[in-house]
Amino acid sequence: MSANPLRRLWQTWKSLRLPWRRKFLAGTDLAGNKFWELKTGPSSRPRRMLQPVRKLHYGDVQVSPHWLQWLRYTRSHAPSIQEQQQDLLRQARMKELARIADERWASKPSMLDGPEMQKPAPQTRIKDMGGYSSPSRSPLLEGKPLPGRMPGEDWRPQEWTPNPDEGPPKR
Repeated sequence: MSANPLRRLWQTWKSLRLPWRRKFLAGTDLAGNKFWELKTGPSSRPRRMLQPVRKLHYGDVQVSPHWLQWLRYTRSHAPSIQEQQQDLLRQARMKELARIADERWASKPSMLDGPEMQKPAPQTRIKDMGGYSSPSRSPLLEGKPLPGRMPGEDWRPQEWTPNPDEGPPKR
């Protein structure tokens, strides 16, 4: 709340839910906007509305997500000033973490950069993962074709024609 005791007294008075009152002050946000709840009837839910700061044009009003949730009945209780301040601290932390992540991302080479900007990739060798090292290297590891023919290389599917006497299978 504000430091002015008279303003605090006025806000406390306006937020009291007295039976003859139709309009209650639900709270204010950090920008100074006021949020009200209005009784519309005995059985219907109260209407919620925003009264922006008089200095701003309606298109320039910024409402925090907590207050938007309250206005749309997603949230039953109005957010407190402490909750709004903690949300501002959370947003500042997120911006700092995003800045650090952007710096880390910018320091890594991109695949979109030209070849002159990229570092040469280290050469890789094929390891014998099975632990079998032989004096003569395998033709598969060298990338050379194997001598002779591969099994199944000349296999072709056979021709098939259905027997008209059998008909469809019975169930």
